[in-house]
Amino acid sequence: MNKTRAKKLNKFVGQLESMLEVVQEQLDGEQESYEKLSEKAQESEKGQESSAAISELEQALQSIEEAKDAIENAISSIELD
Repeated sequence: MNKTRAKKLNKFVGQLESMLEVVQEQLDGEQESYEKLSEKAQESEKGQESSAAISELEQALQSIEEAKDAIENAISSIELD
């Protein structure tokens, strides 16, 4: 890979970092809403949906972070060449 490709990948890493921020903000909001629910409401269908959304957002964060790390590792190996 050449430096031009590395530059494009660095730009993409920045986009992934922006995505991480957006997903984290949404996760924080969903967690806050869930925590404000009474215990009975948390056990309701709405509460279960919120809990499922929290789990999915956490998984999305992990996946984006893993993709970012993999691309950064690829860039590092490019820069070593």
